[in-house]
Amino acid sequence: MRRMATYSNGQLLSISLLILGLGYFSPYFFGGLIFVIYHYVLKKIYAGPTNGRPALNHPDWSIIKADNDGIEVFGQFNNLDKKAPLVVFLHGWSSATSQFLERMEIFKARGCHTLALELRHHGMAPKTDEWTAIKIIGDLKTLLNSLDSANFSTIHFYGHSLGGFLAAGMTNSNNSGWWTNKMGTLMLESPMAAFTPIMEEKAGRLTFLNPIFKWMATRALKKIHPEITNFNWEDVDVPNWAKPACPTLLLQAANDERLGMDHYNLIIKEFTDLSSHLIQSLSHSTNSSNKERDELIIEWIGNHISST
Repeated sequence: MRRMATYSNGQLLSISLLILGLGYFSPYFFGGLIFVIYHYVLKKIYAGPTNGRPALNHPDWSIIKADNDGIEVFGQFNNLDKKAPLVVFLHGWSSATSQFLERMEIFKARGCHTLALELRHHGMAPKTDEWTAIKIIGDLKTLLNSLDSANFSTIHFYGHSLGGFLAAGMTNSNNSGWWTNKMGTLMLESPMAAFTPIMEEKAGRLTFLNPIFKWMATRALKKIHPEITNFNWEDVDVPNWAKPACPTLLLQAANDERLGMDHYNLIIKEFTDLSSHLIQSLSHSTNSSNKERDELIIEWIGNHISST
């Protein structure tokens, strides 16, 4: 898909060289310089992950594929060949489907179909210009629509970090699709809940420019996703992004070295049907296996999923 709001590195370099060639005293110099800086910042805002990790490689999970407007979408699917709950896993910015193996096995052992989406820039998934959470949610919807929904009694979403933000987004009341009528529960592990803290982190010492950065990002997103109308920056933060009506399990690393506690506090404030747990033994990143968390997951399955 072609770029809608940004320029490639090569294009920005060519424009920069052209501006330098015009010279300092050219009436176009400062305007051109501002143009390059503007688009360089915009490119950084919408850059995708640079440290993509390998996909899950396990005989119990098959690779499934769908097409989202010319973009290949990949998932790892374990089909139980019977009607049962489906649990969908969404990994984080620096993670991968392979990191979910132990958790997916917990659900599989208790009679659930399991599906993990390969986020763009990770595993088999392609890279993309202008990475947005909305694109990833579009990929997931495409993948879900490729499945036979008659095989699923209910659907549940499990998201870690950025994946938690995506999972919550799937519960937004504006969504449409077969899964909206089969929504079961939402499970969030050390989740991201808003883009505002992420933007502030990216700004670093330039935090005072955040209002400008937000304006730039909002303006660009409207170009990248013209199908979205009446979009405001607040729409990428909870509760505008999502305020689930379904039961939600929140498993939070007590000492979250990556996201801190702002996202957790926002969810505690805004979500209603919530079961939250601060887990001292859990870290944000090293989390493939954790006894305390896994026991809470097993309890949640018994109380909210197995009977569906």
